[in-house]
Amino acid sequence: MLEVLAQIDNQHKSTTSLDENIKEDSVLELLKEITKKDVIKLVDIKPTRALKNAILSEISEIKKLEDLIFVCLREIRKTKPLKLEEEKELWRKIKKWDKEARQKFIEANLYLVIKIAKNKRYEWKWLELLDLVQEWTLGLLEAVNSNNPERKNKFSTYAIKGIKRFISRAIYEKWRTISLTYYILKKVNRIKRISINLSKKLWREPTINELAGELKMSIQEIEKFIIFGRDILSLDFPINEAEDTVLLDFMEDTNNICLEESINTAIISEKVDRILKNLKPRDEQIMRMRFWFDWLDEMTLVEVWDKFGVKKQWIYEAEKRIFKKLRKNPEFLKIAEDLIEK
Repeated sequence: MLEVLAQIDNQHKSTTSLDENIKEDSVLELLKEITKKDVIKLVDIKPTRALKNAILSEISEIKKLEDLIFVCLREIRKTKPLKLEEEKELWRKIKKWDKEARQKFIEANLYLVIKIAKNKRYEWKWLELLDLVQEWTLGLLEAVNSNNPERKNKFSTYAIKGIKRFISRAIYEKWRTISLTYYILKKVNRIKRISINLSKKLWREPTINELAGELKMSIQEIEKFIIFGRDILSLDFPINEAEDTVLLDFMEDTNNICLEESINTAIISEKVDRILKNLKPRDEQIMRMRFWFDWLDEMTLVEVWDKFGVKKQWIYEAEKRIFKKLRKNPEFLKIAEDLIEK
């Protein structure tokens, strides 16, 4: 069984170019789609023999990977959980460095991987199926290595926690890679915006102390984000002397947003804007600062609190009160339902 998992991992590494297109879709579903006969018929239409052979080769590699996954899952389903006495017997052998006993113990507990795989929570969390299989297996191996055979409970009662911890860590690392860049960009953009505003007021470039006072940040923090910002290329970065062409102009629109979707977004924005204008001036300002439209980035409770000169709890209670009022508005509820469906 472990050999099959190793084969899957090696096959996965040899098809990294395909993994980039998998995104959040189920790997198995995608493989089924790619290996359909109609795809191969499309390939046959191509006049270039080399191209046809290359694509058929790719499909063949995917089919091998699909077969390996199915073999692995089928074999895992065949395994039966060990009884407590069987576990203890195997652990006595493992203590004597019996490799076969250790492998048997691991394979007998691979069903835990399937048990956790059924948890819908992990389907969309930035990790592809093969990455999850790898993390599940690593978590299981870690649980085996740290197992205390003197425990009265079965191995599975605490091994599941170890496997979930590995998955959570992998998800966090993937998320951190994405969100850290966004967090830095958000801070850098705010520093730039305040710097421009101060320049207009002072008719000169603001000092670091003036920026720190306006942003309510330490000088060290501002310097850190300025340094980070140099390493992240902005999409608005001009790439010609006239500064009329920016990096974004050369980037492909991967979202492929259609005209209809753009119009719908504009209509929703207009409706929400109209609803907010019916609120009291202060309530409207709070909602715009915290959630909507008029600000480059949403403001935190602390920033809004500082802006109004009131307690943070007051802002929190105000938000609850405003949302309670908005929920009585049929138009607002309809907009919320439409957004949830999307």
